[in-house]
Amino acid sequence: MNLKPLMEEDEQPKTKVAVKERTKEFLKLPKTRQEMILTAAIAYETMNQQEKLLKARRDKQVRPIVEGAADAYGIEDGEGHLHLVMDDVEIVRTRKVSRTLNSVAAEELLKDKGLYDSCVMQVVSWEIDEEKVIEAYNAGRITAAELDDIFSEKVSWATSVKTDIEEVESIRKLRKEIEKQKELQGEMPEIESS
Repeated sequence: MNLKPLMEEDEQPKTKVAVKERTKEFLKLPKTRQEMILTAAIAYETMNQQEKLLKARRDKQVRPIVEGAADAYGIEDGEGHLHLVMDDVEIVRTRKVSRTLNSVAAEELLKDKGLYDSCVMQVVSWEIDEEKVIEAYNAGRITAAELDDIFSEKVSWATSVKTDIEEVESIRKLRKEIEKQKELQGEMPEIESS
């Protein structure tokens, strides 16, 4: 069975031609410049894969151990953060709480209290103005328990490890130095040939 090609020969995408032309231009560069670009490209992809490997190991292998230990053996401070202090290391599990308004429960409560009209604002449709609800609470028109019933809490955690171990500190300093460097912005460094 002979299938008709989707494109005639002269209708091939122009990007292929453009890529070949760039390749020809690259081949016109001095060998040292070609080698430098090739070396940088390989280094870039190597670092890219190393970064992904490190992230995968951190997130899948190491993080569960660190966070599990802090959760199991850490001491809670006054703000609900967990601290696990060891010889040269402190694991800190920072507790983060975000509250979101349960619109259905809030609407029901505000209507029962006769506060609905004063706690909503018109956008495209009616929505509850959380600031007005808090004002109603501060004025004593809504109890703390009622306020808690109409807000839902989400707790999340951030994990950090504090240490002054020399190896970790030298890596941190090197990273900071690299981050401060002005980017080359695609400029090719000059190569001196002997």
